[in-house]
Amino acid sequence: MLVYYPMTAVNWLLGILSCVLFLWFGASGTQVAASIWLMLYSDAAALQIGLYLWNRRHNVSPHEPEGSGGLAGMAMSALSAPIYLKSLGSAVLRTDGRFVVTPKGGQASPDRLLTFRIHLFWAAVLLSSLAASVYLDHTHVAMRTWATLGLAISLSPVVVWAWTVRQDKRAEAARAVPVPAPPPPEPAYVTTTTTPAPQATTTASAGTTATTTAGGN
Repeated sequence: MLVYYPMTAVNWLLGILSCVLFLWFGASGTQVAASIWLMLYSDAAALQIGLYLWNRRHNVSPHEPEGSGGLAGMAMSALSAPIYLKSLGSAVLRTDGRFVVTPKGGQASPDRLLTFRIHLFWAAVLLSSLAASVYLDHTHVAMRTWATLGLAISLSPVVVWAWTVRQDKRAEAARAVPVPAPPPPEPAYVTTTTTPAPQATTTASAGTTATTTAGGN
């Protein structure tokens, strides 16, 4: 584990240096057949993947769930390669490389464009090299592919940061828009039916019956 970060930094430096030397000066390494290169590269990739899967049994990362593939960590390691190189350079040159604990939260420590100055530096190097290769007619597909991949790695943190800032601004704008108050409820009307009182017809009928009976007697 202690060797991983320096080796990642060295791989990043050698990869960028190889791309720059070819794209600017047309310098290339040993020419081999594509089939031999593919065979060696496939063997190296299979060995690396197998070693990675073997070491995943000893996963001790507290931020990754048990049994995860670790793809998020691999992506973060790839995006952090320029940072590893800067740290390695500070250690070799014995410059003032400090470890600073910054406050957490966007309000306490907001990111700016200069926060990604290391990535932007390497992006400028690769972009200028690609432009020079067009002018100098150094048009090897593989070297341009690796340079484009390095450019994508260098710009990915900036793109993610810009996207999150845009999403935060949209959320703040949505919260700032006043929500119209709901209309007051309509008054409820209760319909009542008035039933007239029945007339005293029963009493009158009883009186008539009594009179008739008395007259008969």
